[in-house]
Amino acid sequence: MFKKIGLLFVLTFAAHALAAEKVDVCIYGGTAGGVAAAVTVSKEGKSVILIEPGRHLGGMSSGGLGQTDFGNKQVIGGLSRQFYKRVGKFYGQEEGWQFQPHHAEAVFEEWVKENKLRVVREQRLKSVRKEGKRIAAIVLEKAPTDETNAQVANAIGEGLEIEAKVFIDATYEGDLMARAGVSYMVGRESSAQYGEPLNGIRARTPLHQFLTKVDPYVTPGDPGSGFDLGLGVGIAQGYATLGAIGFEGRWDYAAIGNVTNLSARLCAEAKAGQILADRKTMAVLDGVFDFEPVGELTLKGFSHPVPGFALKNRGRTPT
Repeated sequence: MFKKIGLLFVLTFAAHALAAEKVDVCIYGGTAGGVAAAVTVSKEGKSVILIEPGRHLGGMSSGGLGQTDFGNKQVIGGLSRQFYKRVGKFYGQEEGWQFQPHHAEAVFEEWVKENKLRVVREQRLKSVRKEGKRIAAIVLEKAPTDETNAQVANAIGEGLEIEAKVFIDATYEGDLMARAGVSYMVGRESSAQYGEPLNGIRARTPLHQFLTKVDPYVTPGDPGSGFDLGLGVGIAQGYATLGAIGFEGRWDYAAIGNVTNLSARLCAEAKAGQILADRKTMAVLDGVFDFEPVGELTLKGFSHPVPGFALKNRGRTPT
């Protein structure tokens, strides 16, 4: 009986040892930054493993944040610029700065295949083994998720043990850093901690808070006079596509078309209290409202100037 127990112990120990993997770099978190880091490490000729606790790669970029905010595009290069160029191919464009989530995810998956990256999904961090201040290994546990990357059950078993020379925490939450004992602050730290005299929220911080008193009323000091919100309105007429946009679990209702863009640009161009319309709208409402031309408007997203017309009155009886 003792021989059988001893044999069982040896086999169990050997199976556990085989589960450990050794790589140059281990990246925890399959966000856009995590995938980019894995691609870069691979191109440098180093072994790498990418751990994604959910099913999907790309983080927020493939999770719905497809409206890119940028100033000068010339400062965007490297893999980031390559990403936008690849996304643009789905739309017949040189670069795609606004994109659907599944197209972003497709680009990340292409990078994985092209670079033959080792990706482990649906395994989350369980523990960290350190040697001094350095992370020597991490242990994962299997935890299934749904299509939105949300956990659907508790851990169902042991995952991989990974030893690496370098670990990268590419999560948004910093899970690996926290588990490794890296200090962190929830909320704002004291302004004295790092010698930052303007840090934090205090009674008077002129560089951080708006101190000028603003009177919102049409007649200053008189609430009965109402508010002047300084709003302008843009109106355009044309065809648009209406309906649900997105995919299962992430549907939204929207209108798509040139006319929606035109009305938005006219709205942005309108001064406070002004209503701007395009030529089609003016032609339809002629006889009910009076309009006056405001000239050719240069609107963002349009290659040619657009004639604009401002409403002069609220309406009259048609003749």
